[in-house]
Amino acid sequence: MTRLRDGRAPARAPLADAKGEPHVAAALHRRAHALAGRALVVAASRADTSAAILAAERMDAHAAAAEPRELASH
Repeated sequence: MTRLRDGRAPARAPLADAKGEPHVAAALHRRAHALAGRALVVAASRADTSAAILAAERMDAHAAAAEPRELASH
């Protein structure tokens, strides 16, 4: 991802903002998913296969994390 950002560090949201508030965490995952989608478009336009694969993996991870989970029953 650093290559796509011309060497700049990625923006990060403080973990404390999302802790204990699922709606905030879900919103952060949606935003991260959208940003990874943009990175995928840039990587594809530059024909950078490894960055495209990484961006697609991040999209999958954030999509999975944003989905509601069932509670385990004992």
